[in-house]
Amino acid sequence: MDADLNTVKRRIETVVERLDGEPTPSPENAKMGTVMPILQALGWDVFDTNTVRYDEANFAVALCDGQARPQLFLEIHDARFDSGTVPGLLSRAHRAGVSLVVLTNGPAWRLYVAEAEADSASRVVELDLCRTESSESAATLCRYLGRHRVLNGAAAKDAIGGSALPAAWRALVSRADSLLVELVADEVRDRVGVRPDDRAVKTFLRELTDSPPPQPPQPPRTVRAPRTVRATVELRDERRVFTSVKEALVFLLTELSKADETFLERCAQDPVFATKKLLHLAQSPDELFPTRPDLRKYHARLPGGWFLNTNTNTSKKEQEARAAAAVAGLEFGTDVIVDFRSP
Repeated sequence: MDADLNTVKRRIETVVERLDGEPTPSPENAKMGTVMPILQALGWDVFDTNTVRYDEANFAVALCDGQARPQLFLEIHDARFDSGTVPGLLSRAHRAGVSLVVLTNGPAWRLYVAEAEADSASRVVELDLCRTESSESAATLCRYLGRHRVLNGAAAKDAIGGSALPAAWRALVSRADSLLVELVADEVRDRVGVRPDDRAVKTFLRELTDSPPPQPPQPPRTVRAPRTVRATVELRDERRVFTSVKEALVFLLTELSKADETFLERCAQDPVFATKKLLHLAQSPDELFPTRPDLRKYHARLPGGWFLNTNTNTSKKEQEARAAAAVAGLEFGTDVIVDFRSP
């Protein structure tokens, strides 16, 4: 199946809605909530291990040709990219004969070409799904990660061309290419009515070689206005602010689960999370809303394959925060402090 631009666009819009509730997802949540859904929309059979191979230990994905031969490497990072991993990853990809390498944390995607020198590799594309129009994001992802274009080599050709732009620019400037000299001189004449001497233009261009080269063109970004703080969580003497109560509760449950792998399972048995009518913490959206499939989209992913019912009011979410603190053996109001009504 080839990538359909409109399908990818709609999938990105769905992903961005999900990221509004979890703007800095864990690598596992980024994999399940963002990366795999987008790859599927781009034409990749994410359930075929000969096409999409996943390394659970390293959050690494290899997109293959259907016979388990990798064509593109993708690594999923946490909220902050570790740029120190790029040279090693590019070297491994080059040795494996793979041209394209992608790093993502869910919202942000960075594309590199493995042929580039590891120590000076420049990003060919940097894309932020939450800050770029969905149509632009879809076009970029289809161009470089669409299954058909990756397998026929078109994606790699485009990326290699983009990666060569800085070096090409430096070469033109350093040798004061005659056409470039003419273009610059003509532009000056059009602006001020006087054409500069070619020697002056060449001197100017040579001085540019000491300046950073221009980066490859990036998709236009639509910056969203900062959102209002709606909730705060103070845990282990660290205070975090959030733009939604849902986001704050997901953060709290995720952090508490890191210290105890049975935490979420024990929470699910607490009467606050397991009411007589509904489960508010379960291992599938179907269990959360067994009779209301239309509500199954109102969930948030948690570690270990757990899902939280987010179709609740602020008061209920505060009750769940209190219950979570108790299950973790912490004192609410002292060890765990939440404010779900911040201005």
